[in-house]
Formats: sequence, structure tokens, C-alpha cells
Amino acid sequence: TVAADTTSIQNSIQGFINAYNAVITTLSKDITTNTQTLVRGPLAGDITFMGLQQSLQSITMSSVSTVQSGSPNMLSAIGITINSDGTLTISNSSTLTSALNTNLSGVSDLFSSSGGIMTQIYNLVNSFSTSGGIVDQKINGAQDQVNALNDQINMVQTSINMQADAMRRQYTALLTLMAQLNQTQSQMNQIYSMMGLTLG
Repeated sequence: TVAADTTSIQNSIQGFINAYNAVITTLSKDITTNTQTLVRGPLAGDITFMGLQQSLQSITMSSVSTVQSGSPNMLSAIGITINSDGTLTISNSSTLTSALNTNLSGVSDLFSSSGGIMTQIYNLVNSFSTSGGIVDQKINGAQDQVNALNDQINMVQTSINMQADAMRRQYTALLTLMAQLNQTQSQMNQIYSMMGLTLG
């Protein structure tokens, strides 16, 4: 029997934790308002992504029912801690190594059984990331809003352009009229001067 490479498995678990933490950190930043700068995250107030964060954290905090009796059914049982910000940390590598050495199938069930942590997270994330999924729907909805806003901007810009054009034509007409009035006044002054009269 070939012994399992527990070091590689532990590195893979760390890789999963890193990827999970990146998602949690990004979500935490995007769905909240910075209390110091008061800058709203791009997804602030979006209940869909707030729900995603809560669901991810719920999965990692809950016990897994699809493991064999006596096998670890929570991350804490294999030395993985949930931090206050929702991220994960291998807080006790000795506990994890021991679990991998003594009950590899149990650790595997904890992560990859039908109700395992990775299985649940994969299914949840897939509902968001798959083609036509929640993220695609959000993107399409946002694009529709952008297009509608662009249409409104174009309508306003068209109206502004029409008003500006009308004002330019009015300005040109006024200049022309002023020149004609000045010319008329000049001609009148000339006539009155020739007649020995003065205006006013």
C-alpha cells in the first residue's frame, strides 16, 4: 500500500483556505461601507452577495452530517479555526497532520462527501459563477441599467445640443441684426447731416 502524501494534501488544504479567504475578504470589502472613508463598496447593500458571504461562513461553521461515525465533522476537529472576520486559519498543524495520518478517509469525507464542506461551497459558488448564473444575471442587469442611463444621457445631450444650436443661431441673428441696425443708424445720421439736422 502506498502511503498518502500528507504534506501535499495539507498544502492543498492550505490552498483551498487561501482561495476561500480571498473570496471572504473581497466580499467583506465590496458589500460594506468603509467606516473611516465612508466610501461604499461596489456591492454595498446587495442582499444577494451579503447572502453569499453568510452562506459561505455558515458552511464552514456547521458540522457535516455525511461523515462516518467517529470521524471529524467540523473544521475545528482537524485544527482549522474560523477567525472573527470569517476567514480560515490552520491554527494547529499538528492536529491536521495527525488527522491526515490516522483518518485520511474521514478528513476526505469532511471535505468532499456529498455534504462535505468543499462540496457545499462548490455547489454554492457554481450557482453564482456558472454561465447564466447569478453573477451573469447581475452583470446583465447592471449592463441594462448602464445602457438605460446612457440612453438618458444621450437624450439629455441631444436636448442640450439642440438648445445650444438654437442659442448660437439666436446669437448670430442678433449680431446680424445689430450690424444692420448700426448700418441703418449710420445711414440715417448721414442723411440728417446732409439735411443739416441732428438726431435726438
